[in-house]
Amino acid sequence: FPGLAVMNADATDPIVIYEGAGLAMRPNWSPDGELIAFLNCSSDSSSATVHTVSPNGADLVSLAEGAADCDWWPNSRFSWSPDGQYITFAGDFNRGGELGEGIYVMDVHSMWRKRLTNAADGNPAWSPQ
Repeated sequence: FPGLAVMNADATDPIVIYEGAGLAMRPNWSPDGELIAFLNCSSDSSSATVHTVSPNGADLVSLAEGAADCDWWPNSRFSWSPDGQYITFAGDFNRGGELGEGIYVMDVHSMWRKRLTNAADGNPAWSPQ
């Protein structure tokens, strides 16, 4: 199943929240449980998109998209800020005129984004408040 679903802890009542071309991977819940961030790799593994979606499948938002080697990107992880306003991710993405490989921080509501590094090595993480 290439999509994304949520269900109860006992595996009852599954709800498909994303069905698209390619493969949805690396889902990560926001700290408040209001959003799920995930990476969607194209079916030919040449591009990827970072999305957020609400747990009921509404409000799908594309945060960043670009070239990606999806054989490598599945090892990349997202990290939410403790307040759930920001997300960090590593990649080679293009949105809003900013190009290049790096570790990014992004406001999931305003779409503001900043590249923090010039290399996408590692898995960014937030320190606790």
